[in-house]
Amino acid sequence: MSTLRYYSSGARAYRCQRSNRCCKSSPLSVFVLDRVFWGASENLHKLFTGPSKIWNFTGSITGPIFTAGAIYGQLFQAEAQQKAALLAYEQTIISAFANVESSLVSHTMLIDQVDALGRLVKASSEYVRLSKLQYKGGYAPYFLVIQAQEQFFPAELSWVQAQGQLFSSLVNIYQSMGGGWVNLAEQGAQGSDAVTKPSFFL
Repeated sequence: MSTLRYYSSGARAYRCQRSNRCCKSSPLSVFVLDRVFWGASENLHKLFTGPSKIWNFTGSITGPIFTAGAIYGQLFQAEAQQKAALLAYEQTIISAFANVESSLVSHTMLIDQVDALGRLVKASSEYVRLSKLQYKGGYAPYFLVIQAQEQFFPAELSWVQAQGQLFSSLVNIYQSMGGGWVNLAEQGAQGSDAVTKPSFFL
């Protein structure tokens, strides 16, 4: 999940919230009074009292009533858009956290895999060394050396491939967190090398 999509969803929710507040702040009562009484009445409770009572049944009040309905319709529409934007924003956040968690879990599993393969490579290398000593001493045929090497080279290849996947997982973590994990990724890469690298490669 990219950071751009995260910010875009947040901006859309913020714009809907601003639009909602603008609709709520529309002067419904003031607009009605201004259209009907031309500014003569300022309080809503004077609408049907005193001189203003003559406007009780006039047709001119229907205009402001429909205008108020349009404003309320805009308010409801803005609230619906705000709720939809907030839901999309929450979904974006959940998806982003899911991607981060998946990347971290994958990275942890790869660390364990690289460590186990490193131990296998170390044991296979020791087996090759001992088989060569036995062959040179005349205690074993050269076939034993070949057999030991056949076990060593695939293990070493698997270990190197797992190392590549481990470094790729660091890139995935960097991407899922929006590029804010540079220093920690470098420290994690150095730490994984120190832990998982077999001693015969040092």
